[in-house]
Amino acid sequence: MKSILGFSVEKNGLLSGLPFVCSYVASVFFCYLADKLVTKSIMSLLAVRKLMTAIAQVLPGILVLFIGYVGCDINLALVLWFVAVTVVPAAYAGAMANVVDIAPNFAGPVLAFAQTIHMTASFLSPLAAFHILDGRDLLMSSWRIVFYVTAFVSISTYFVYQIWGTTEIQPWNYVPDLPKRHEQQELMEENREEDHSVVSNGKPSVSEHNGTNVT
Repeated sequence: MKSILGFSVEKNGLLSGLPFVCSYVASVFFCYLADKLVTKSIMSLLAVRKLMTAIAQVLPGILVLFIGYVGCDINLALVLWFVAVTVVPAAYAGAMANVVDIAPNFAGPVLAFAQTIHMTASFLSPLAAFHILDGRDLLMSSWRIVFYVTAFVSISTYFVYQIWGTTEIQPWNYVPDLPKRHEQQELMEENREEDHSVVSNGKPSVSEHNGTNVT
């Protein structure tokens, strides 16, 4: 923004950070929307996961390409940038939430592993951009190459998820020391019935907790 669009350091910081405030609000909206689509049986869980991932990756990838061709139209460039950053949190209701679908028993470790790979982009992307620009950061043609690479990575990884993504619980989610799938479901149903009984009849007495009857 500073070298191409000519913004001061202060405006650069403000305009670079403001979209992330919008993305916070958008993350709540996308998660709410995904929940409604599934609970009201409008779309299947897998379809919702892939839809949200497409919004989070394909749309920003396309918008980033457009930024390289808006020329000196600062307002349009900012609008494209704002929209691109704002829709990225749709991934929270997409591929990122998919971790819980495929491995509920290991959601924490799997998400940590995925986030470790994901966060490497935070230091690899500036290095890649530095080598691509190679002292030509004042040329829009050089920045277009950066945008091409960004769009390619964003869109191509989505298609990998589109082809192989699933919401089926994976076999390795179950280990011998943990209840099997049907046993887990039975336990969940029993817990729901107990919770419903407590809500309907009030808090159980101490004697009921101890398994004794008072006559």
